[in-house]
Parts: sequence; C-alpha cells; structure tokens
Amino acid sequence: MITIIIADDHKIFRQGMARLLADDDRFNLLGEASNGREALELIQELKPQVAVLDLSMPRPDGLEVVSKVCAARRATRCIILTMKEEIDAVRRALDAGASGYVLKEAAYEEIADAIIKVAAGKLYLGRFQDHPELFNRPCNEQLTKREVEVLRFVVRGLSSRQIAEELCISPRTVETHRRNIMCKLNIRTATALVGCAREQGFV
Repeated sequence: MITIIIADDHKIFRQGMARLLADDDRFNLLGEASNGREALELIQELKPQVAVLDLSMPRPDGLEVVSKVCAARRATRCIILTMKEEIDAVRRALDAGASGYVLKEAAYEEIADAIIKVAAGKLYLGRFQDHPELFNRPCNEQLTKREVEVLRFVVRGLSSRQIAEELCISPRTVETHRRNIMCKLNIRTATALVGCAREQGFV
C-alpha cells in the first residue's frame, strides 16, 4: 500500500478525496492537512511516500511546501492538485520539485493513477505531458557521452548507487555528473531534468 497525506484548505473537497483514498485498498491515508504548515508537519512526522498538495492553500502554498520538502531531501514525492491550467503554473511546479500535476476536475482514477506512478518514481503531468512549451529549454552545452549515459539511467529512475554499479564508477562520480548535467541544461530539480531530457532527445 502506498502511504499518502493530502493537504487542501477546502474542507469538503479534502474530506471527499480523503474518503475515496481511504476506501481504496491500494493506498494508506496517513493524515489530512488544511494548510501548508500542517502539511509540512505531517510529512516530517509520518514520512508518507506521496503528498497530494493543493496549489493555492495558505501558510505556505503548495509550491513552497514542495520546495521545502525537496530542500530537506525528504523521500516524500509531491503531487500538485489545482484548478490552474496555465502551462506556467505547471512549469513552476516542476521547478519547485513536484513529481505530479493534476487538475481538480480530473476523475478519481486519474488522481489514483498519478499517485501510483509518482510513488514508483515516475513523472505524472496528465494532459500536459507532451505540451510543446513545457520543456522548451535551451541547452547551453552538448553533454559528454558519459553524461548522456548517466542521464539515461536517471530517466529510468535509478539511484546514484545503482547508476554507479551499471557504469562501474563511484556514486560520488555519478553525483558529479548529475550536477554537471543540471548546470549545463540550466535545471534545478531532478523532475524537470527528466522532462527536459525527453524533450531535447537525449533519451
């Protein structure tokens, strides 16, 4: 079962979603939060695999929660749940470190599918997955052959230790390659790196 917390300041929506998740034997709902502060407390205390976060909730909002979770290097992966369909909002979510972006108008099964994929280390963007403007970022330099090899493994979801074993190099060397790749592509988060890699044809 995938462990989850959900955070949304609209009580009726949150309770409805929580009931659906609680009744689904694929998931274990650990808790609910009505704002960003409570969400961060639950993530720190309960260490869920996935946090479903309202973009526009108060104190702080969903994007700031995602940023704080990433900065703290927590294992929890975050999905932004929102009514905003603007591509800039999707891009900001990716830049913050979100692993998923789902519209509130989506059917429950789409939200459930997003949770399952994100928990498995994949990126879920629904209708925005192949948007031409989403990962349109210029490449500052051509990656080296080794960096392309590392990038391919990153997209497949392998950890630095697993990549090191595949390439017969040290995990520290893999981390150096990852930092160099992100610097060259002007990307700050692993989630955005995966999307950019697909868009620019490196994988």
